[in-house]
Amino acid sequence: MSLALKSDSFESPQPQRRSTSPRVSRPIPLRPRSPHPALALVHRLQWVSSLLATTILALCLLSYGASVYMDQQVGRAARRLSQLQHSQQQMATFNAVLKSQMAAQAQLPSSGLQPPTPEAVVFLAPATPRPGPTQVTPGSSGLPLGVGRPPLGY
Repeated sequence: MSLALKSDSFESPQPQRRSTSPRVSRPIPLRPRSPHPALALVHRLQWVSSLLATTILALCLLSYGASVYMDQQVGRAARRLSQLQHSQQQMATFNAVLKSQMAAQAQLPSSGLQPPTPEAVVFLAPATPRPGPTQVTPGSSGLPLGVGRPPLGY
C-alpha cells in the first residue's frame, strides 16, 4: 500500500488539458509602433527640459567654483597687500632712524665734517631757454620722425 500512495503523490491532482484548436502565431514586429504625437511631444519636451536643467546645473557649479576661486585669490592678494604695506611702514621707519643717526654722527666734532659756508656753495647760471616744439608733418621730410635729429637731452 505504501507503494500505491507514493505513486499517487507524483501524479498531478488535475489532468492536463490539451488544446484541440491550432495555435495562432503572431509575427514579431520589427519596429515598435509609432507613439501618439502628443506622447512624442511630451517625450521631446522632457528630453529638452532635462538637457536644459543639466546645462543650468553645470553653469551654476562652474560659476560657484569661479566665485570661490576668485574669493581665494582676493584673500591672498589682500594678505600680500597687507604684508607689503607693513614692509613699507618698516622701511620708512628704518629710513627715518638711519637719517637721524647719520645727522647725529655728522654733528659730532670727531666726524671731521664742517657746516657749509656760503663761499663753498656752487651757483649755476640758468640755461638758455629752448625753442618750443616745431610742427613737423610726417611726410614733410624723407626721414621718419626722430631720425636725423639729435635727442633733446637725457
